[in-house]
Amino acid sequence: EGVEQAVKEGGGIIFPSSSQLAQKLRIPEREFHDVKKEIKEDFKTEMTQIGAKNPDIGVNSAGNIVLRNQQTGATIETNVPLNSYGR
Repeated sequence: EGVEQAVKEGGGIIFPSSSQLAQKLRIPEREFHDVKKEIKEDFKTEMTQIGAKNPDIGVNSAGNIVLRNQQTGATIETNVPLNSYGR
């Protein structure tokens, strides 16, 4: 079995795969897209700031959500812990 690697950015930011994010949130992978919809609803302003309609979801060293524009690579860090979306 292949091991999925989280993509590392500078400053302790990583962009885990959806299965890795689901694991961090303690939810089944199939539920991750519902959680991603919630995150996108909550961070519309930040998504606009980086010009992203469907951002990659990452976490920084503090465990807070980071959004990344898939096309440009622009990122924005939030002060919201990823685990606040856990079930």
